[in-house]
Amino acid sequence: MKALLVIVALLAVVVPSAGAMVSINLHTANQGISSMNWYMSGTDIYILETWGSNDRGFLEISGLDNMTSYTVHMAMVNNSGTDWDKFSHEILDPSGDYNDFTSDFRKQPTWIPDGYSMSNNSDNLSFAQGIDIPRTSTSFANMLVSEDFMHDYIEFFGGTVTGFGGVDTTSFGIRNDDFGAGTFLLAQTPNFQDNSIIIPEPAAVWLFGVGLIGVMAYRRSRQ
Repeated sequence: MKALLVIVALLAVVVPSAGAMVSINLHTANQGISSMNWYMSGTDIYILETWGSNDRGFLEISGLDNMTSYTVHMAMVNNSGTDWDKFSHEILDPSGDYNDFTSDFRKQPTWIPDGYSMSNNSDNLSFAQGIDIPRTSTSFANMLVSEDFMHDYIEFFGGTVTGFGGVDTTSFGIRNDDFGAGTFLLAQTPNFQDNSIIIPEPAAVWLFGVGLIGVMAYRRSRQ
């Protein structure tokens, strides 16, 4: 709640300057976010969203400086009428770039807006992976991250945000190192998990560990 009050206070007294290069807007494909305001201070981006439904929300972001890591502080007010038990963020890059032909091997999901595709490790867009920017949530205790050749995806889960004015405040990094891609999308989805991301069951992890120990013991016996 304290983080939300800080964001609201900043938005109440400061608005983005007309000459600012960075721009954040609701994309035309957005359905879930009913209103959005944002403010920027240095490399800190403060975003306040109000959600009127559980449909996907899309922010169109442009003008970030290359080779610069930004910290996003996002407060999301849930007025959808349905509780959230998880919340995901995913970066989408412009389609038709060279990396789409070299790295996007899988079929793109139908929910992705025209002109965009899933982010991958070749498009130089990321959640600032490898940079020491905390990824936090005030409502969800757990986090699933996929930053492989097919995804730039963060999912917070393990908690509840009530659908009648509940608030989740999250923070994460974002970075654009592609000098040719000025605009990208941040897709946000309540109560959604990408089934293409494999989460090992505890039993599977245990069996893998036992098997690894067995292999190591066998190799030692052969020495």
